[in-house]
Amino acid sequence: MPQPRQLLLLTIIGLLAGVANLPITARAQNGTRVAAGSWNCDISKGWWISANRHLPLYTGLKCPYIRSSQNCQNQGRPDLQFQKYKWVPSGCTVQRMTPKRLLTRLRNKLVLVFGDSVSKNFAGSVACVLHAASPSSIQDFRVASGNTKAYGVKVPRFNARFASVFSNWLNQASGLGGSMNRVDLDKIDPQITDLLPLADIVVFQATNWWFPAINKWYVGGKEQSLSKEAAYEIGLKTLRDYVAKSGFKGRAALLGVSPSHYKVPGLKEGSCETSKILTAAQAQEFAKGDITGNKFREIQKRVLSGSPIRYVDVAPMSNYRPDGHVQKWMQKGGAPPGKRNDCLHWCEGGVTDAWLEMLFNNLLF
Repeated sequence: MPQPRQLLLLTIIGLLAGVANLPITARAQNGTRVAAGSWNCDISKGWWISANRHLPLYTGLKCPYIRSSQNCQNQGRPDLQFQKYKWVPSGCTVQRMTPKRLLTRLRNKLVLVFGDSVSKNFAGSVACVLHAASPSSIQDFRVASGNTKAYGVKVPRFNARFASVFSNWLNQASGLGGSMNRVDLDKIDPQITDLLPLADIVVFQATNWWFPAINKWYVGGKEQSLSKEAAYEIGLKTLRDYVAKSGFKGRAALLGVSPSHYKVPGLKEGSCETSKILTAAQAQEFAKGDITGNKFREIQKRVLSGSPIRYVDVAPMSNYRPDGHVQKWMQKGGAPPGKRNDCLHWCEGGVTDAWLEMLFNNLLF
């Protein structure tokens, strides 16, 4: 843990980097410089700083790719500082992501995102950053293989293509929307098998649908009595092994648990209504209460260690940010009293853009 003087110095460096449009730099605890793109660099630990000069990368008033239920600015949210915080990792050298830099790095590449509604939240960030890089030439895009179609955007001049696919478990599943969900833990989602061979970069994120009690777990065609944690570990190993044995030559990452903030110390339960970032002590207290999320994070770290799927742990940085959630701004003027706030999904831009910067450094350097 950096000492107060070190924290002050690194914060000043981060601020100067934003002003000067230079990479943010820091040093590992042993004093050596560490590249964020290396497999040994943990960029999930750090702190948030205001970066009003170069954030947000886009706004909800200009990007056409944000879902209306996550376009908080367009729905009338008055406090917009949540868009202007930058995550400054400790112990890493981080290249600051800009729309032009992302577009340049994605030249001649196809990026696919597979996952649940939070992954779609993240996909909106990717599309909006590409739109900010080339608003006049970006186009709708579709990629298809087998029985699967994925939709997104492309910038033809760079041959940069991006699309996303709903896959709530990343494993084969059926009975969706009924009284139960059958999840075959030893089988991969056919959408992944169809599209993975086409991709240069693939990002997975899917944890929220593992929690409901209506899930039924199957292995070898037979129903199993398993905890959600045990089921998730089997399912994640199936994904890991498939990617490892598939011959996939690109780069892969799994975005870790995205915390919801329905229960936050000091806030009304279920509201997450705040314009403030949590303090380090508050974030730590909140994290201790996320027992299931912590178990899933431990599984992700253990199962993916040494695998071709890069584990990007977004929970620690996101724990600080109840202010970044949709809250009541899923509709124009805010939801009426009595309607549950959304403390799961994120306003765009904001927290999901910081996730993208983490991936930018992990996968593109």
